[in-house]
Amino acid sequence: MPPKKVTIPAFTKMEAKVDALENDMAEVRTTLASVQDT
Repeated sequence: MPPKKVTIPAFTKMEAKVDALENDMAEVRTTLASVQDT
């Protein structure tokens, strides 16, 4: 097994990417919603 020093930063990086993706998805949804409203 690799040492935790290697896995934790990698995991944190993945979490940050997921967060960014979720934020992007939310923005896309709001944009779509406002486009449909008009």
